Amino acid sequence: MGSVKQEVGSGRDEDGVPARPLTGDDDGWPPARVLGRYRHGEGGGGPGLLVVGGLHGNEPAGVHAARRVLAQLAERRPPMRGELVAISGNWRALAAGRRFIDRDLNRAWTPALLSALRRRGPDPAVSEEVEQLEILSAIDELEQRCGHPLRILDLHTTSAPGAPFSGMGDSYRNRQLTSALPIPTIIGLDELVAGAMLAYLHDLGHVGVSIEGGQHDRPETVDRLEAALWLALVGAEMLTPEHVPGGHERRRDMLAGVCQGLPRIVDARYRHRVNPTQGFVMDPGFSSFQRVRRGQRLAEDKRGPIRAPWTGRVLMPLYQREGNDGFFMAREFSRARLWLANLLRLPLRRPLPGRELP
Repeated sequence: MGSVKQEVGSGRDEDGVPARPLTGDDDGWPPARVLGRYRHGEGGGGPGLLVVGGLHGNEPAGVHAARRVLAQLAERRPPMRGELVAISGNWRALAAGRRFIDRDLNRAWTPALLSALRRRGPDPAVSEEVEQLEILSAIDELEQRCGHPLRILDLHTTSAPGAPFSGMGDSYRNRQLTSALPIPTIIGLDELVAGAMLAYLHDLGHVGVSIEGGQHDRPETVDRLEAALWLALVGAEMLTPEHVPGGHERRRDMLAGVCQGLPRIVDARYRHRVNPTQGFVMDPGFSSFQRVRRGQRLAEDKRGPIRAPWTGRVLMPLYQREGNDGFFMAREFSRARLWLANLLRLPLRRPLPGRELP
């Protein structure tokens, strides 16, 4: 496997027209479903780590970060426990430079939908159903070789600028994986957004976290996602720190530096849902983890100004046309509460009572 050229591109230009997808000089674009795999030695067993890049097709930086890691593993051949497999998520949307073709691939992972999909097969009129079955096949194959549970890293980027962060279901086993990453962690998103891939896999007993590297088209976004992958391999005890190219501490310091001053963990308790008919426009200048006051204007739509429901931190403000999450709101956890939850191996918070309000 050759080296991977560092290039990043946005999913859409300012007029909402699909932007030119990322390209690479090694094997072209779009990438294959399986980007590559690495196992040191021929024996089976050991932990399995599945990396998914580009589940949203306008977020190709994760594909390039995974390619970089695979290329360096292939070149250096370090000893590693278990197996790393990296796949592209929405292959057809990546080729088009769009978030999705027919429907959001990260909103259809419910037991009922997947049961029907497995039973009847994919609808050829829905591109994402073909994608979903191929991803399920990759998960099944890795689980057969490495056993249960798997570790899954879902790589994403955002339309707004901001520091990298991780997202996860609120469980001790997920916190163990994110503890290797010196970036903020968001919990609670799985309760606000129905049908996410990681929430489904977590319910099956797998360990899974998402990593948001930063803004779609920023060159440093690929660097951050690559660094997070190396740190996750070490945190999962698959790779030892001395085998991280460029230095384990240097990569950790890079991520910690861009997250300086941000909370370690926050609880997402509110989602502002939008649809294309509302004319939602986020006010300029917001970034993830920015503090906002109750009543502060954040956006507008056809009905008028949209204001912060309470004082807290805004997350993932929407600065692209595709997507139905206008923004999220979160509150911080104290370090003492995090320490106690880890000591007792308990959840950090109570589930929401079925509503998108605090």
